[in-house]
Amino acid sequence: MVNSHTSHIGEEPVPQNNLTSFFNNNCNLKSYFKASYQNSEGKTYKCTTNQIKQHLRPHIHSLTNFKIVHQNVRGITHKTEELLISLSQVNPQVLCLIEHHLRHEEISIINLGQHTLGAYYCRRNFKQGGVSIFILNNILFDVIDLEQFNKEKDFEICALKIQIMSTYLIVLCVYRSPSGNFPYFLTQLEIVLNKLYKISTNIILCGDFNVNFFSITSRAPL
Repeated sequence: MVNSHTSHIGEEPVPQNNLTSFFNNNCNLKSYFKASYQNSEGKTYKCTTNQIKQHLRPHIHSLTNFKIVHQNVRGITHKTEELLISLSQVNPQVLCLIEHHLRHEEISIINLGQHTLGAYYCRRNFKQGGVSIFILNNILFDVIDLEQFNKEKDFEICALKIQIMSTYLIVLCVYRSPSGNFPYFLTQLEIVLNKLYKISTNIILCGDFNVNFFSITSRAPL
C-alpha cells in the first residue's frame, strides 16, 4: 500500500535522527505522504520513499498473515472487554460483527482498541440486528455504499474495500433474521455480488444467514 514518493522540490529528506518523532507525530498513514518536518532553523524536510517503507515495514500486511474474524455477538454494548480478550490470541486485521443491536448514534462510540469502525448498518424501526466491520487503524480502506440494498430483517449488509499489497479485497458482512424473507435475501445478495464482482478483486463474504443447511426444505432455494 506504500506508493512511490520522493522529496518535494526545495525540501530535503527527514534526518535519520528525527524519523521516530516525525512518524510519532504523523500516525495517520495518509499523512506520511503529505506532512513535512521543519527544524528550529526553519528548514523544511519531507520523508523519502525508503524512509517511509523502512518505518512502515512492520505494519504492512500481506495475504499470508491477513486474518478476518466473523462473530454474531448478539449485542455488543456490554461485551467489548470479553470480545477483545477473545481476539487477543488471533489478532485479526478485520472484524465482522453481526447483530450488534446498536443505533446509528451508538455504534460510533464503541471502543474496540486498535480496531476502528469501518462500515456498518443499523436498524431504524425494529430492535436488535445490524452489521458492522471494524478494521485495524493502520490499514487504509474505502467504504462501499450498499445502503440502498438494506431491508431490516430480510437483508442487512455493509462492505469495505481493502488493498493488501497489489491485491484488492472486498469484505462483505451480511445478516438475515430467522424471520426474514429468504428468497428476497438470496435475490438481493446475488444483485450485490454481481454489482461488485471484478476479476481483479477478491470478495470475502461473512455473515449469518440463519439457514439450516441440514434441512432439505431450507436448502431448496439455494
